[in-house]
Amino acid sequence: MKKVLLVILVACIAAYFYYEQPQLVDSDFFSADNWKSGVEDILGRDVFDDDLYGIDEQIGGHIPSDITQTTTAKVTKPAAKKTTTTKKSVTDTSKPPAATTTTVTAAPAPVTTLPQEGGPLGFYDDRVPDYMPTSSPDYISKTFSWGSYDGRYNFTITLSIDRHMYEYYHSLTRYYDLADFKNYIDDQNNAEIVKCVADQLRDLAQKCDYSQSELVQETVNFVQNITYRYDSDTTGEREFPRYPLETIYDQCGDCEDSSILLAAFLKELGYGNVLIAYDDHVAVGIQGEGSLSGSYFEYEGVRYYYIETTNRGWDIGHMPDEYRGTSAKIYRIY
Repeated sequence: MKKVLLVILVACIAAYFYYEQPQLVDSDFFSADNWKSGVEDILGRDVFDDDLYGIDEQIGGHIPSDITQTTTAKVTKPAAKKTTTTKKSVTDTSKPPAATTTTVTAAPAPVTTLPQEGGPLGFYDDRVPDYMPTSSPDYISKTFSWGSYDGRYNFTITLSIDRHMYEYYHSLTRYYDLADFKNYIDDQNNAEIVKCVADQLRDLAQKCDYSQSELVQETVNFVQNITYRYDSDTTGEREFPRYPLETIYDQCGDCEDSSILLAAFLKELGYGNVLIAYDDHVAVGIQGEGSLSGSYFEYEGVRYYYIETTNRGWDIGHMPDEYRGTSAKIYRIY
């Protein structure tokens, strides 16, 4: 009985060192075989019956399978599933990509993409501009100063136009039929420069707390302040209708030049308008409601109120006496 108690005591001490302090011992020293032989050496004889006590199965390398389930495993997050989603490019959308536009600042850059003959901007003439920018543009600053239509402010705006672009348009063959004057306005380069000026007029109107109708009046006033000069004095030609950018660059023009320019501004501002052509004069008509007073032409069921563009002080609907009661041809611009 004493032998059995001694064996149990030694086994308990060995188990304590094996399980509680594994970092301090050699696990091979406490293997089943070494442990039994060590005890037997101490006692000087064989004391174990392997079949009776089953020490190999409980302590040695032959651990029952159910014990392996208690082994602590390092818990990790499951690996993320790989996806095969194809990334789209910026322009690859369900909708068609938006048309490329050019942002115009105080120094407008020439636009390289131009409409072709018969395109969406309404060109039906074979003299379609095909201007390409130069590698070294020569920007020329143009400053305009004038008094506001109500006499309360003095306005100044400055913009820059590439001299090469101006010279290109100035060299083009002219459209002389008023039915083709829309081509001067619809040209994309010119539309961009008109927008540049219109944006500055919008900014001035906002600073002065002008209404939309006052913005129109100030736009008319801006054009009326451009110096009137005959084509024969500036170009040597009897008639030389100008593109809007030419009138802005030259800072002068005659009645058809200022009318083309104002019609372009009104289109940019979103107002319906027409050109009004007499035998010796051209003016602008702006779409208006019946509540307006003044002279107007009714065209295709719409009233277009007369605007004189050649001199300061003419309000919308005020017509020079010489044209009262005189018939005119109407050409829709916008």
